[in-house]
Amino acid sequence: MPEWVQRATAEYQKRMPVQYRFRLIEIAASKRSRNGNVDNYREDESTRLLSRAPKNAWLVALSRAGQGKDSAALSELFRQCQRDNHELCFLIGGADGLSTSCLRQSHAVWSLSAMTLAHPVVRVVLAEQLYRAWSILEHKPYHRG
Repeated sequence: MPEWVQRATAEYQKRMPVQYRFRLIEIAASKRSRNGNVDNYREDESTRLLSRAPKNAWLVALSRAGQGKDSAALSELFRQCQRDNHELCFLIGGADGLSTSCLRQSHAVWSLSAMTLAHPVVRVVLAEQLYRAWSILEHKPYHRG
């Protein structure tokens, strides 16, 4: 990831208290070939992504075709996961997105935007929204509606 993405993500990570601090788990993109099958790449990446998710996690797949949610809904999901003792795990697909089987295995499929966002932008937007959701829970002034 570009340096600006790493800096922005790290900034939101350090603002979060320990019990809400998020971590990034990355997988390598599938090795591509000229005659390769995009569906196979998508399935391989999704399988490896799911294998790295924490076992007790509430999985939210991010997809442009997912359901749009606001910051308050993310804050409520934080509250529910904390109450039910689940880790919250967001799945961000590769260049070709997430497989259908990955979307089905997820507890929810959300969209950050109806527009297609580049991976670096998704990472920063999600990091900021996680921080915002925490600030809503804690009634911090960062979130003002």
